[in-house]
Amino acid sequence: MYLRLFEGDEDMKFCFVILHYLADKDTIECIDSIERLDNSNGTSIIVVDNFSNNGSIERVEEFVASLDNCSIIKNKENLGFAKGNNVGYKYAIQMHPGAFVIVLNNDTIIEQKDFLKKIENSYQENAFAVMGPDIISLVDKGHQNPLGKVPDKKTLKKQVFKFEILLILSKLGVYNIFQGLFGKREKLSTIRAKKSPSTVLSDRALHGACLIFSPLFTTQMKEAFCSETFLYKEEFILQKICERNKLKMFYDSRVEIYHKEDSSTNMVVSSAKEKREFLFKNLIESSKVLLKYI
Repeated sequence: MYLRLFEGDEDMKFCFVILHYLADKDTIECIDSIERLDNSNGTSIIVVDNFSNNGSIERVEEFVASLDNCSIIKNKENLGFAKGNNVGYKYAIQMHPGAFVIVLNNDTIIEQKDFLKKIENSYQENAFAVMGPDIISLVDKGHQNPLGKVPDKKTLKKQVFKFEILLILSKLGVYNIFQGLFGKREKLSTIRAKKSPSTVLSDRALHGACLIFSPLFTTQMKEAFCSETFLYKEEFILQKICERNKLKMFYDSRVEIYHKEDSSTNMVVSSAKEKREFLFKNLIESSKVLLKYI
C-alpha cells in the first residue's frame, strides 16, 4: 500500500531507500542526516515500512509531514531485508530513472556534508555499478567495509550443517553445553581498526548497511537484491549477481557513514535464545540460496 507519494522526477540525481521496522527514532535520525546534506534538494527519500505494528511508522509520518521529497510505502507484511528493500528500489527506478539509488539501513547516519558530491566524483573516476562507503561502527568505531570473500561451496555446506546442529541444540535447551564443540560462531561482518584502501572488488562483498547503485546497475537490474532471502547473506549473493552480469563493485574509503548496528533485530528478539535461533534459522535458509549462485 502506497502512502504520501510525490511525483516522479527524471532530473532527480539521488534517491535514498530506507527500510523501516519498529525503530522510529533511528529512521528519523537517518532521514534528518540526509536532509542536512549539501545539495539535498536534489534528493528523494523513500521509506519502506516492513509492517511495523508499534505505531513507529506513524511517528515517522509525522516527522516527514513537512518534507516535500519523502514518500512512505507500507508493506502489508514483513518481507525481510531483500524483498523489503526491493519494494523501494523498484519504486525509485520507476519514478526517478537514471538516478543513483542509495539503499541505506535505518540505523545509519551520514555526517559528511559533501556525501553526494563524493559519490558523483567516485562514479566519474571509477564507473562503478555498485559502490560501498567506509562504514564506521558506532559500537566500537571499527570499519565494516568491505566484507570477506564469498565462501566456496564446500565451506558453505559445512557452515549450513553446523548451523543446523546448533539450531537443534538451542531448541533442545542444551546449546550452552555443546557450543564449544563447534568452534567460534561465524562473524557476519569483518571489523577492522583501520579503514581499508579504496579498491575494486572481484571476490569480496560490500556491507549491506549502505549500498549505492549507479545508473549502470539500475538501468539493467529490476531488483537490487535476490528476493529469495529474508535476512543475511544478501551482500554475498549480490556480489555473485554482479560477477555474473559483469557489473563493477567498488569500495570507496573517501565516502563515509556511521552504523549503529542491529537496532531493529534487537527490538524484535529480546532473549539471547530467541535471537540466536532467529540468527541460525535465517543463516541456514540464506546460505542455501547463496549455494545456488556459487
